[in-house]
Amino acid sequence: MKNILLPTDFSNNVWNAIFMATKLYAPLECRFMKWICSYSHFYPNVQ
Repeated sequence: MKNILLPTDFSNNVWNAIFMATKLYAPLECRFMKWICSYSHFYPNVQ
């Protein structure tokens, strides 16, 4: 069984890549795992 890691930041480009990956690996036995990539801007001196 293959493990396919799908990093995502929920942008349109990532959704297209996820769609293509699921179509490409559909005939194979595999497990898809989402990895959520996020960040936040932290400015400690801003009020």
